[in-house]
Amino acid sequence: MGRWQEKILKPAETLLTKPTEPPFVSSVSGYSEHFQKIIAVSIDRLPTTIGEVLGSPLFCADDQVDIETGIFTQKQLRLYIGSWLVNGKQFPTPIYPDFEDRLVIARSKPTLS
Repeated sequence: MGRWQEKILKPAETLLTKPTEPPFVSSVSGYSEHFQKIIAVSIDRLPTTIGEVLGSPLFCADDQVDIETGIFTQKQLRLYIGSWLVNGKQFPTPIYPDFEDRLVIARSKPTLS
């Protein structure tokens, strides 16, 4: 997941991320329930659905493991998905640190229960 981790850690740049390389999971059923819950919380109040995010090429199989094991925070995940939305759901996407302003999203922190 290093292809977008660097962009999240250095968000001042708006360079394109490297496309997810096959095999990526393009079906919601290919993801664990835990992973789907993390994504659902991360997209809270974003203009998208869990099916749309999980059906996109945003995540490969390695990404699922990295997210489930907590290598990436929900804030980082939300930044990545929010940037994808700002970019018109085009992939790869630059990272937009101001994605909430661009999408006019309320700034409350989603949390896992």
